Amino acid sequence: MADLVGHDRVATGSIIRLQEAGSCSQCRQGWCVVAGRLVRSVLVTWAVLIVLLLAPSPLPEQWRYYIYSPASVGLWMLAMLVAPVVVCFVKWPWIKSGSR
Repeated sequence: MADLVGHDRVATGSIIRLQEAGSCSQCRQGWCVVAGRLVRSVLVTWAVLIVLLLAPSPLPEQWRYYIYSPASVGLWMLAMLVAPVVVCFVKWPWIKSGSR
């Protein structure tokens, strides 16, 4: 633990938590943070797409065939693959630096 320069150690029972006080040298200049933001962006995108898929559920039964047609479900499945890539491309400055 002595090699953790720039970190404060706080012991709570048998759990040691590291609180970052700058850039982390163990995770190569914050790549852990970047990976976390990437994962969070993908998960939020998938959550939004699932909500959009389920949003028309309260509509009348006769409309559901047109809303949940094989073509629209296929496009939704394609969006589950393509949308996270687009979101990560558009939000890359935030993912990389964390600035708003």
